[in-house]
Amino acid sequence: MNQPMIETVLGPVPADALGVVLPHEHFALYRGVTEAIEPPAGYLLMLETWERTLLREAQARGVRTLVEVTPIGMMRAVPMMQRLSRDTGMQVVACTGFYLAGKRPAWVAEQSADQLAARFVRELTEGMEGTSARAGIIKIAADSLTESEECQKVFRAAALASRETGYAITTHSCNFVQQHFDFLVEAGADPTRLYIGHADLVGDEAEYHHIATRGGHLIFTCWGIEHFVSQDLLASRIARLIEAGHAEAVLVSTDYAILIADNRMDVITSEYECPHRSHDFVLRYGLPRLRAAGVSDAALHQILVENPRQMLLRAAPAEPASAFVSATARSGLEAKTFSAETEADGIALVRAYTAGWRYSRPIDADLVAYWKTLGEHFQPQHMLLAYRDGVPRAFLHGEREGDVHHVHLLAMAPGAVEEGVWLLAQAEEQARTEGAARLCGPTCMSGRFYGGYVLGLEPYHPLWAEEGTQAFVQAGFHMTETEALMVATPPLARAEVAFPAGYEMAEVAHQPGYLSRGFRLVALCRGEEVAWCTGHLYPRLSAPGGGPVGQLGPVATDEAHQSKGLATTLVRLSLARLWDWGAAEVLISTGLQNHPALRAYEKAGFRRRYSQVEWQKSRR
Repeated sequence: MNQPMIETVLGPVPADALGVVLPHEHFALYRGVTEAIEPPAGYLLMLETWERTLLREAQARGVRTLVEVTPIGMMRAVPMMQRLSRDTGMQVVACTGFYLAGKRPAWVAEQSADQLAARFVRELTEGMEGTSARAGIIKIAADSLTESEECQKVFRAAALASRETGYAITTHSCNFVQQHFDFLVEAGADPTRLYIGHADLVGDEAEYHHIATRGGHLIFTCWGIEHFVSQDLLASRIARLIEAGHAEAVLVSTDYAILIADNRMDVITSEYECPHRSHDFVLRYGLPRLRAAGVSDAALHQILVENPRQMLLRAAPAEPASAFVSATARSGLEAKTFSAETEADGIALVRAYTAGWRYSRPIDADLVAYWKTLGEHFQPQHMLLAYRDGVPRAFLHGEREGDVHHVHLLAMAPGAVEEGVWLLAQAEEQARTEGAARLCGPTCMSGRFYGGYVLGLEPYHPLWAEEGTQAFVQAGFHMTETEALMVATPPLARAEVAFPAGYEMAEVAHQPGYLSRGFRLVALCRGEEVAWCTGHLYPRLSAPGGGPVGQLGPVATDEAHQSKGLATTLVRLSLARLWDWGAAEVLISTGLQNHPALRAYEKAGFRRRYSQVEWQKSRR
């Protein structure tokens, strides 16, 4: 098997040789706009000597690779990068791309997104600045994209180039982290190839989860800069992301640069108020803070080694979904519907795909037998398997309901993105033939089929697996709804709960789902139901620490009776019921923008664990 290679300024190196990587650094950085690729001769020796010392200090702390993200027009000193890499042995990856508005060459305004993308592709595949050194990543920067058509054009160009080449995009985003991420995804970029820079400066932590749950990544660089962000807050935010299962989304760097002033050759450094804040500062200062916040050595290894390596690996270029429509479009591919002949293959694919998910147990024949009791909802003609040369590679669980064609689950064998995209195209062709208005990826409706086996985020969330993201993106789906999945554990003591005056609680009949025990509590006002909460316990589904898992929802209150604490009271009473039944953890979800519900659930003892999204593709 061929060893994956990473492009550096001295040529390709094996991916396994990268070691500890600093993913967002600079050597010399010109603060104006210049087409020059080297500092003036009078400064060159001083700058190289200075930078050589800093690189050796970083090497002494274990750094083996540095990503130099100085873009076109800011004195991207490729020849100096090559000399320093040869002299020190530090592996250096350079970038193509552009910085902020006003810091780009004048000709950028005159060129189209396609023309700019062509330049990026050329520098990624042929060479930069007249050298043989090829870029290994795309770097772009902007403030708010709503204020600049040129910035939007540059971002679209980056998305085009990334899709064509498979190289990742990294950004200078600061206060516009979510805006930049969403724009790039809408422009066609694969979310898993997006690395959003300077994420430290975001005010709302929910933006991190918005990106991480969609397969994106965040680079934190403001180490030691207290006037930018509280350092305790920075470390705790990263720790919470990791606790929520998003260690794969986190990268850290220092963002050090030797700055050359705009209109004179005065040289300063980006130390801010931190003495000797150089490339290795994140290791000297940031790592101890992360450890103090509870981040494990295993997580730090992932952040420093595995995540940057994944960033620099070149993914397979995206292909349009239309290339997969025909059942014989790709050599050796065959589609079959779910039947007695293919049932065992479908079960095996789903078992393997969901193995290790936080709230899951192996799919088995009992569940399939239950599907067959669901009447019109069980539609084997919409449940498709892809075989390549006779080997099962992907399973799509579909259902037509009204004008919506649901994709309840897309389970793929490792490396089977092409087969996954191909099945999505088959589903789209079915939707077209049957007149469905849109296709919808996994949602809460998936619980009809997988409740009791897979709970919470997973059945509704193809982003859990990176290759699932690639399949939905390549098939032309876009993300819509976003919800927070929250978790509660039993409290040390129970608080007394009472309804407001004029209301009383009642329990009404409720039909539990498959392999669950359930109830429905309601608030009554003058004998009428005005608020309600449904709960389930799944005795055969274990929480990560052991013990059964419970789930609450839906929870709702009639508009005329809102803001009286009815839903919060019902949630607390329902939690108490599930604790009495032996639940070890209870899950609930609500919209990320539903701040009253988020606050109410947090008061009841829930904390956020993941964000959930929904994939859709309109046919009109």
